[in-house]
Amino acid sequence: MDEIPLALLEHISQEVFHEWLAQLNRHCVPRSLNRKLSVIKSFYHFLYRLRYIKHNPAVDLTLPKYTRTLPVYLTQKQLNEFLDSLPEDTYPRLRNKVMLELLYGCGLRRSELARLRYEDIKMEKRCLWILGKGNKRRIVPFTKRIAALLEKYFNYCDQHGIDYKRHLFVNKWGKPIGDFFIYRMVKKYPELSGISPHVLRHSYATHLLEKGADLDVIRDLLGHSTLATTEVYLQTTLRKLYQVYSMTHPRAKKDIKDVK
Repeated sequence: MDEIPLALLEHISQEVFHEWLAQLNRHCVPRSLNRKLSVIKSFYHFLYRLRYIKHNPAVDLTLPKYTRTLPVYLTQKQLNEFLDSLPEDTYPRLRNKVMLELLYGCGLRRSELARLRYEDIKMEKRCLWILGKGNKRRIVPFTKRIAALLEKYFNYCDQHGIDYKRHLFVNKWGKPIGDFFIYRMVKKYPELSGISPHVLRHSYATHLLEKGADLDVIRDLLGHSTLATTEVYLQTTLRKLYQVYSMTHPRAKKDIKDVK
């Protein structure tokens, strides 16, 4: 801390902060802007609390309000029909089907799928040991369907000399796949309408909630640090319930647009 010009930090004016925020606002979405401003406020609070500075110029900075967008997701029918239609006759096709089944069937982030190792797959217990954000470990179960598909994948790799125990998924050059590869792979399927891999994760959470899963359980399965992050899926489900109610109940007068 002795090498940092703390006096300069302490005497930054509100005008400087506002100019900085105005520049960020040109190319940052409100959520990113909030995150950056939160970091600045936390940093100054840290300096002030430990008495590195006598005055906190960021104390009056307010976080801009933004509307949280509801997650985009596909219906169960859409995903079941799509996954059932995928061929398995070549390595790329079988590999892609396994990855898509894991993205939707286990709610993985694409970075988590890219880091997944053979050792993380516990076939006898039908679960994955996932290394998520912040290097936090979580356990995610998978279905008998995914277990059978994984067995088929492992057998195919054994028969064709593909070392899946070294790298679980590889490209045509035998190199391990990365998260950008997964992003492009999902985007190429016209049945998925150009969605990102994260929409499969949203679909996983939404479908669990629709089937009655507890919100705390969904939070643990997704690896969320707080319940507030998971609650956004509740809004999606409630909106769908209100829509069905408004269309079917004879005394339902309000339009779905009135529901917040």
